[in-house]
Amino acid sequence: MNIDPPEKKDLMQLMIQIIRMTSIGLLFPVMLTSAMASEWGTLYRWKTTEGVRWMLVGEDSIHDHYQGEIQDGLPQGQGRMRYAGGSSYSGEWEAGRYNGLGTHVRVDGSYHVGRFKQGRAHGPGEEHLTNGFRNSGEWKDGKVWNITRFDAKAEIIEKLAQGEVVREIDYGEIRYRKWEKDHWVWLHQGSPKQHGRYQGQVQGLLPHGKGSYLSPLGVKYDGNWEEGLEHGEGSLTHPNGMRSEGEFHEGLPWDTVAYDRERKVLFRVKRGRMVKENGK
Repeated sequence: MNIDPPEKKDLMQLMIQIIRMTSIGLLFPVMLTSAMASEWGTLYRWKTTEGVRWMLVGEDSIHDHYQGEIQDGLPQGQGRMRYAGGSSYSGEWEAGRYNGLGTHVRVDGSYHVGRFKQGRAHGPGEEHLTNGFRNSGEWKDGKVWNITRFDAKAEIIEKLAQGEVVREIDYGEIRYRKWEKDHWVWLHQGSPKQHGRYQGQVQGLLPHGKGSYLSPLGVKYDGNWEEGLEHGEGSLTHPNGMRSEGEFHEGLPWDTVAYDRERKVLFRVKRGRMVKENGK
């Protein structure tokens, strides 16, 4: 079947239409692409005397390195940062900083998932600790703000409003402690070999009520606690079998009797001072 060619006038109009459509179809994407241009690649973070620099070259073992979307030489969009120390961040970036939804995994395996702003946790999120505890709620400029703390059994142990504790609960759980300068510091996480291990009632972070503590040297205290110190009725047992029983005061024996493993009296403590069996 023969098709008659279009009239010259119709052909001209058709070509003008095609040119217009082509111009819009090609030119607009080019403008859009140039305005939103981003590429996928790897960047290394160098610390210099002039500040942080993002470079295309580096070594994974000594430099923090980023893989993901890049714009104007900076992490922008979706990407993952692996730090030389072992931690990492995966999520949204803006101008080289965490910004938006993401997950920050620490070296010890604990992690925070939620919103970030300019490199800090900011907004709704959840923090999961290695002992099974969890913090859920709102962060502000990298600090807990309005959150609820849960133990490993998903029971509430504490609530904070605007960074301040508004609910403290006595609850049997695990704590660790270490000596700093002239006092004990209690920790949510630690190593029994380095910090010992407490299990019992607490108030906030501190042991308070009934509980037991096994030191790294194998010395065990069972009894009453007050604001993080052995205080009240209790017993102190040493690896060699020696055992002190009685009243403790602010972390020290106050009115106690010490026995050997055969229950022979070794000495007594009266009002914080040791006295022998003859009373001297």
